[in-house]
Amino acid sequence: MSIKDYMDDLEDLLDQAHPIPFVSHKVIIDGERMQELINAARQDIPSEISRAKAINDECDQVIERAKLKAERIIQEAEIRSRFPEAFTGWSNQLHRSTEYAEQYSGSTFCYAVYLQ
Repeated sequence: MSIKDYMDDLEDLLDQAHPIPFVSHKVIIDGERMQELINAARQDIPSEISRAKAINDECDQVIERAKLKAERIIQEAEIRSRFPEAFTGWSNQLHRSTEYAEQYSGSTFCYAVYLQ
């Protein structure tokens, strides 16, 4: 059960409690059941916290990878803006190589696999 489930059960226990006559803000509850719910919640809290920490750590890793990728994209864009002729030539060469591969193999896929 999750902590929320335990809280819901405690709330149900309170809702089912019987009021004490002449004292509107006090009720009689099943003490044994309440103690069971509290003990079970205490045992499950560490696992709930461990799961939440693992999720939080995973999110931090995803964010860090995204930041690194964004930095690489920015750096590449800066380099391309400083030296556009270098990338224009490379693009033309790739285009000619692709045409050559298509001519002899009939497929750009073969050429792409070869590059990898």
